[in-house]
Amino acid sequence: MCEASAYMIQDGKETLILESVDIVEPLDDGGFMLRNIFGDQAIINARIHEMELVNHRILFPMKKQAARYLDMECLAMIAMVLAEQLAGKTNPDMAMLA
Repeated sequence: MCEASAYMIQDGKETLILESVDIVEPLDDGGFMLRNIFGDQAIINARIHEMELVNHRILFPMKKQAARYLDMECLAMIAMVLAEQLAGKTNPDMAMLA
């Protein structure tokens, strides 16, 4: 398989951002949009520090608010809450998202 895992590095420590990344797309602001084979995506506001293709790794240096991660389940929940709000319905379990 050709996917890679993306990591943020800071002080020599690596933090996993996203596994099974198959798309790395540059953004106009200089960051990158990462998407994996499951449809999850992360937006990275950092430059690429290093790519280890043999080891299936992409490394980004840590910056303040460098990564935003939204999986498909999270996006679906947000869409559901917004649809309920537009319809005038409220769900007490989702009140924290309102």
